[in-house]
Amino acid sequence: MLTDASRSRRSLPYAAVLREYLTYLREHQCVAEATVATRSIYVVDFLKSLKADATVARLRKLSPKAVHDFILKTAKTSGRGKRKHLASSVRSFLRFAYFHGYVPRNLSPAVPIIAIRKLDRLPKAIPWNEVKKLLKQPDRRTASGRRDYAMMLLLATYGVRMGQVKSLRLSDVKWHRDRRQPIHWPIGRGINWLMTGLPWLLPRCFGPAVSSYSH
Repeated sequence: MLTDASRSRRSLPYAAVLREYLTYLREHQCVAEATVATRSIYVVDFLKSLKADATVARLRKLSPKAVHDFILKTAKTSGRGKRKHLASSVRSFLRFAYFHGYVPRNLSPAVPIIAIRKLDRLPKAIPWNEVKKLLKQPDRRTASGRRDYAMMLLLATYGVRMGQVKSLRLSDVKWHRDRRQPIHWPIGRGINWLMTGLPWLLPRCFGPAVSSYSH
């Protein structure tokens, strides 16, 4: 027995073409079910944007401009991963539509290449007031708290990655009387090769933090 939601989906203008597209993915391209589900999300959004023209009979009116404009508009409010899925899903649907004769030409090249910068995933800085609150969290009466405080202080001071701090050993710190300690980043411990072997002069506050933990 069909539910009201099922009846509603079946009555949508794009229901027939969407059903045929998903069947094509499963039976002809042997696409994994997780990928079918992902592509369905973005293709449904695309078909909704076409409104009454999203039927098998009216898809022939689809223009490259409509494809191009939809991708650019949707990408503006999407993250890095979603933009990649959006473009690949719409391209896949357009190739399907051309293969089945629903559009007179292959419109997949109309999907623009969306620039995805490699630095998009770099961590963002947090306000220094929030950093100071974090530095107050470790219980410095315990050995683990003093260790955590020293590690967090180094992270906050230089912005290095957690893996880099975890790889450090006390022997990497070259102690001096004025307690301004250069660290020689060791080779082979996850440090970028550009940093390897370069001494970094640490602030005076780092010495007492490490000293209290090591003793």
